[in-house]
Amino acid sequence: KKVPCEIREYQDKDGMTAEDLMLKDLIETNLRQRGIGNLSPMKTARCILELERIYGIKHGGYRDNLQKLGYQVTPGGTCPQKTQRELSSDIGIGISRYQQIKKLNDLIPELQKFVEEGKLSSKAGEQLAYLDEDTQRQLQIPSLKAGFFPPFLIFLQTSLNFGKFHWKVV
Repeated sequence: KKVPCEIREYQDKDGMTAEDLMLKDLIETNLRQRGIGNLSPMKTARCILELERIYGIKHGGYRDNLQKLGYQVTPGGTCPQKTQRELSSDIGIGISRYQQIKKLNDLIPELQKFVEEGKLSSKAGEQLAYLDEDTQRQLQIPSLKAGFFPPFLIFLQTSLNFGKFHWKVV
C-alpha cells in the first residue's frame, strides 16, 4: 500500500532556527488537524505561547513602523513575523478566544493543574489569571485547597470603581 506523505528538510531561515521551524509546523498542524476544542485549554495556551516565542510576538505583533517605537530594524533582525490576529486565524480561532486561552498561562501552576483536570473551567481560569500571583496563592477557599472547584461555587466580580476583585461564595 502507498501512503501519501510529505518529506521536509529544515534549515535555519528568516531568523528562525531549523528546530523552531520544525516545532512551528508541528504545533500549527496539530492545532489545525485536531481542532482547538479537542485539546485541553492549558495545552492550547502553552502552544500559543510557544508559537508567539517562535514568531517573536510580544504584544500583538508587528507595527507599520517599528523604528518609531524604538525597535532596531535590521535585515535578519528580531522583527515579529506575524500578529496575534494572523496567528489566531492560522490556527482557526478568533482573536478574542485566542487572547482568552493565552491568558491561562498567567495562572499559578496549581490553578493551571485544575484547568487541565477539568476542576476549573477555562473561563473561570481566565478570570483568575487577571489576579497577581500572590493573590492567586492567597485564595483561602477550602474546596479549592481540597481540589474541588465546581464552576458554580465562586463568581469573580470586578469593581471598576476601585479596581479591586471581590469574591462571592454562593
